[in-house]
Amino acid sequence: MHHAITVSEDGRHATVVIEGVPAGLLVRVDDLEYDLGRGAGAYGMTDAAHPVPYAQFIGGLRNCRTTGAPVAVLLEFDEPVIDVADERAVVGRSGSPDLFGALKIGSDDCRDVSLPMSAARLMGSIAAASIAREFLAVLGVDIQSYVTSIGSASLREEEPMVVAALYEPLSIETSGVRCPVAQASRLMEAEIDAARESGDTLGGTFRIVATGLVAGLGSYLDASGNLGSRLAAAVMSVPGVYGVQLGLGFLAASMKGSQVRTALSCVRGRGFAYETNSTGGIEDGITSGAPLIIGGAVLPPAAMEDAPATVSMSTLEPTASLDECVEVCSAPHTAVVAEAEAALVLANAYLDKFGRDSMKDVHAALDAYKERIKIATR
Repeated sequence: MHHAITVSEDGRHATVVIEGVPAGLLVRVDDLEYDLGRGAGAYGMTDAAHPVPYAQFIGGLRNCRTTGAPVAVLLEFDEPVIDVADERAVVGRSGSPDLFGALKIGSDDCRDVSLPMSAARLMGSIAAASIAREFLAVLGVDIQSYVTSIGSASLREEEPMVVAALYEPLSIETSGVRCPVAQASRLMEAEIDAARESGDTLGGTFRIVATGLVAGLGSYLDASGNLGSRLAAAVMSVPGVYGVQLGLGFLAASMKGSQVRTALSCVRGRGFAYETNSTGGIEDGITSGAPLIIGGAVLPPAAMEDAPATVSMSTLEPTASLDECVEVCSAPHTAVVAEAEAALVLANAYLDKFGRDSMKDVHAALDAYKERIKIATR
């Protein structure tokens, strides 16, 4: 599945086109709207920072099922996602690609960059991933994300590669900071309150967890098919994300091999598995069948009360940033967007291996593959 997002000139509409969706997938607008709202009202964020649009399918469906044609989604926002005044914006927002993007395309108006890079892009990715999530769900795959730290407040996990797949989705979705443990949530909210009081901002970390994946997705032969590299690139593509790890990641680099590498065993009639999941479900480019666990790090937002100065393209003199809304911490919503990008990569991994034309063919190929793995362990 591949998607393209176009934001209207008035900044109030965005069109998302998702190509490569097999025919016969049941999708509902209620599920789409639910996905768009996840994380948007997180603690420490303003509605203006991540507005939730109205959504409707405008193509690619018949009787709520995909036809194999590109699926088109129209997103409508109550207010423009960014200031779209007629005059040129010669001052780039601090902490954004506005200025350097304008230089790249030879423009003297930073809005040529800021409009397509606005909150509409994030919502467009979530809308596209809503289709991918439905596709994965009917194949038995569940994907979710949760926040592990904000500022100095962190979620304490003695065995993170074990408990990551055990958290209840409800405990995440009902937390103001999308942390599954209430005590840790309160500590993170207190960090946000203190930063808001001082006029500062905070970064954070998150995890994405996918369960129910079959072993053998991806490729160990080349970089383009390596599922680990594809997932890392997808998560790093989200604005604000500047660090990604699989499984224990950097922590494993400081441990001994005997602490990280464990025995491989066979459960007859079911499959092969490691005793632990230190690599996060990826073995040099392909899935192992264990829960997929990806970690990400989010920088503090640049839009603070005393934001760093930027430069005017017309005068080349220092000037104040044009940031219009202040969010103390974007980690909870960024985690949802990163989860969306990961869902699209995983959906494509299934399509690459089991076919793309129709859901019936995908199910048949997947069932045959699972049966072959069972036979190998009898």
